[in-house]
Amino acid sequence: ILIGIVWIVYGLRLACARKLRRRLRKRILQEAIGYTLLVTYLVLPTVAQVQFRGLNCLTLESGKMYLRVDTSIECSSSSADYRLLLLVTLPLIFVYQAIPLIWWSRLRHSSKRLN
Repeated sequence: ILIGIVWIVYGLRLACARKLRRRLRKRILQEAIGYTLLVTYLVLPTVAQVQFRGLNCLTLESGKMYLRVDTSIECSSSSADYRLLLLVTLPLIFVYQAIPLIWWSRLRHSSKRLN
């Protein structure tokens, strides 16, 4: 939600700055990117923990495995609910875990200016 707000503010600022110089528009974009990276940096550990906790399965005495957060979903490839959960969750985990790579690429891109 915070990142959405950052980019809505960016869009509004850019709409107001249409007549301004290109350099100022670029600075507005850089600020939006910076705030986005700051927000993702602050929430990444918590979000990652929740994402992986959502896939944690619990083994019962019967030998069946169920999701710890929702014991109505069996952790097996035959469970349609579990397959759907994996289909939705795994790409989101991959995308969110790629955020540090984005930080790295931004730092690498800016390294000449930082030295």
